[in-house]
Amino acid sequence: MLYDFFELGRSTLRNKDELMAVLLGRSADGIFVVDSVREISPEYADETSAVFSHGSLDSALGILSEARKTAPETDVVGFVHSHPNELETVLSVSDVDLHRYLLDELGISLSLLVNPQKRRLKAYYGHGLDTAEVLFLGTGMENSLWLIEN
Repeated sequence: MLYDFFELGRSTLRNKDELMAVLLGRSADGIFVVDSVREISPEYADETSAVFSHGSLDSALGILSEARKTAPETDVVGFVHSHPNELETVLSVSDVDLHRYLLDELGISLSLLVNPQKRRLKAYYGHGLDTAEVLFLGTGMENSLWLIEN
C-alpha cells in the first residue's frame, strides 16, 4: 500500500511533490493495523511544502464514511505524508500543529512521514510525539528495503 502509493525508491513526476493520505484500519493498545491508504488532495503542493486545509480533512472524513459502508469497524488510524527529495523525515512546525490538532480534536494519534526517494519512513504517535517501529505484513514488500528510524 504505502510502497505503491509513494512509488518508493523512485523519483517520479508524481512523488516529487508532497503527498498526503489517510490511513484506514484499526487500532488497540498502541498497535495500528492499516488496511487501506487513501489519497487526500492538498490545496497546493510543490517539492518543499504542501497546504492541507479543513477541506482536506473533510475529504478524509468523507473517505472514512464511505469505507465504513463496507467495513463498519474501519477507523482513521493516522495520516501519512511525504517529505520528498532532500527533505528529512522530521516533523516540521506545521506538521506538529496538524498532529496535535488531529489528536486533540479527533483522537487520531499516528503520523507517518515518508521520503520516497531515500526510502525512509518515520512514525510518530501521541502527545509526546514518540517514535514507533513500523512493521510491514503481507505481500508486495518482499523486495523492499526500508530504513525505519527510531
